[in-house]
Amino acid sequence: TAAFADIFETQARRNRNVAILWLVMTILCAGGIGYFVWEHIISPLERSVYTSTTTPAVSSTASDANAPSALVDSLPAVLSKFIFISLATAFFYQIVKHMNSNMHLFTLYRHKSNCLRTMKALQEASADVHTREVVLMQATKAIFELNDTGFISSRDKEITGLESIRVIDQMKQT
Repeated sequence: TAAFADIFETQARRNRNVAILWLVMTILCAGGIGYFVWEHIISPLERSVYTSTTTPAVSSTASDANAPSALVDSLPAVLSKFIFISLATAFFYQIVKHMNSNMHLFTLYRHKSNCLRTMKALQEASADVHTREVVLMQATKAIFELNDTGFISSRDKEITGLESIRVIDQMKQT
């Protein structure tokens, strides 16, 4: 069991390192989206508000005549910014999902490794055969049960841990 615990521990370390890389990508992507929003949306709005308050007033007939053409001229720029932000947000969402899935796997593999190490110690501590079997069954349940780590939604589960234990029991009977 120590060899299997080492395998799970190695896999847990790999998933943690990959999750850290995804975290760095998440931070960079969020910074890029924030920079784009600041430079291409907020700053131009601030400049337009500042220039509109400092320029002399224009007659209402002249501004009304130019309003439809100004709107039509700015429509492609506004749409392209909206599309870019939408795509960047979808990309950001996928990066966060990858980071969460790797953190989920890290937690599961670390848990399995700890269960295997603990199972061996508890099993060797008992002299009673029945106690050893109970410890083995509970450790097996803890290892193979699908645990909710908080990184991935629990509604995505297809098979529960108790169902996997029942499969093992059925295999014993045949």
